[in-house]
Amino acid sequence: MCDDANTMEALREENQRLRRIIGALMHDYMTLCEANLLTKEVKVLWAVKSALSRTGLADKSLMWDKLVEQYIEHGVCYDDQPKVRRVLNRDFLRENLNCGENLKCEYRNELGVYGELRIFRIEEDSILAGFTEKNAEITERIDKIYSDSLTRVKNRKYYDEMLANKLCQAFVIADLDHFKEVNDTYGHACGDAALTAVAQALQASVRDGDDVVRYGGDEFLIIFRNIAKELLPGRMETIRSAVERIWLKEYPRVRITMSFGVVYGNEQAETMLTAADALLYESKQKRNSVTIRSFPRRSMKQSENIISLSDEMLDMVVGGVHTADTLPSEWAGYKVSPNKHLCPYCNHQTDGYPFTGECESEGIGAVLFWCHECAKPYAVVM
Repeated sequence: MCDDANTMEALREENQRLRRIIGALMHDYMTLCEANLLTKEVKVLWAVKSALSRTGLADKSLMWDKLVEQYIEHGVCYDDQPKVRRVLNRDFLRENLNCGENLKCEYRNELGVYGELRIFRIEEDSILAGFTEKNAEITERIDKIYSDSLTRVKNRKYYDEMLANKLCQAFVIADLDHFKEVNDTYGHACGDAALTAVAQALQASVRDGDDVVRYGGDEFLIIFRNIAKELLPGRMETIRSAVERIWLKEYPRVRITMSFGVVYGNEQAETMLTAADALLYESKQKRNSVTIRSFPRRSMKQSENIISLSDEMLDMVVGGVHTADTLPSEWAGYKVSPNKHLCPYCNHQTDGYPFTGECESEGIGAVLFWCHECAKPYAVVM
């Protein structure tokens, strides 16, 4: 009797498990696998051929941690890798996902195509992981969230959430000259037409990898990810003249010009905003002009205990983060420490092994860091 009861209980549990698997399959995932959180063993339930070759799922002895790293390396863009790695961490799943629950994470691959992964906790030690492309659905939703309803360029929310903490090569803030007079004289419909035309001119004048943002009112931002310093003045003149040539069919007497403040330097967008705004103020004194300056390098006084490294120390660090076994001979006597720090340039947590000791090049005790995110070395004063 006891054996029959145990058998029935086992069947009920298996039935419940299969129902959860079926529920996962109904989400139409291109790849679905089951993994044991304790043994790390992976069982592929469904996978398209491209996923098999890309992630190594064809390997029958594949373990969970290896699958995660291979999928992230080949299927997730660099910027989204940290959040995907966190969601797929076994310890995170054990602590945060109860049996019967699921969670999802949206990400982009190296081509910018959006995908979704969903994790189902089907048993105490077992999960289902589903991966699929959802580019059209996610792109449409993100466009609605992050696009300005009038001009259709990116909005302030997009800047705050997606750009403010990212590195850029050049940062531009601009606004229309005498825009209040245009609104007061010709009405808000004319003002809306002018804003829309300006946004189109700005967007048409930048590359696919650059961003145009309506920051608020008649203020726009342009963020260049990668542009040579010597090419920047010519590009800005192209943009300025494109705005100056705008002709509004319904309002032929309206003349549109724009002033620009431009900062060049490999820094966080939010860090460059204040400097660019000050340059915009200079341009507004002349109207229809561009003011460009390089972003001032950080000094110890400006960044409190953050200092940039001398050329001599930079040469030592540029090879990357080392372990104790590969410590450069120039750093003999330094102690390898597991300290971590948020990079002052890009705000990402530096991983690896900084070095503590007497920083002879700077003449002070410091912890030396190398940030892989923005490829910059720096020292934190002890």
